[in-house]
Amino acid sequence: MVNNESNLSLKNPHILIGLAVSSLRDKFEISIEALSHEINIEKKHLWMIEKGKTNITINTLIKICNFFEMSLLEFFKYADSLN
Repeated sequence: MVNNESNLSLKNPHILIGLAVSSLRDKFEISIEALSHEINIEKKHLWMIEKGKTNITINTLIKICNFFEMSLLEFFKYADSLN
């Protein structure tokens, strides 16, 4: 059963996920170039993820979580806290 009280935006989750990635990058003072290099994706693709202009694959999200040493659950809790 889906809890309608949840803060996580189910209408536009790609926007909230992108916001969380961008926020983590800023928090750890990592450039978009450095993160894209570390997780082996194109800089433009990471930019599009951060802006909510494309969907993120689970594999890419796992790479991001691994880079920031957090679980998927921790990532989604973090994203939810930004909403």
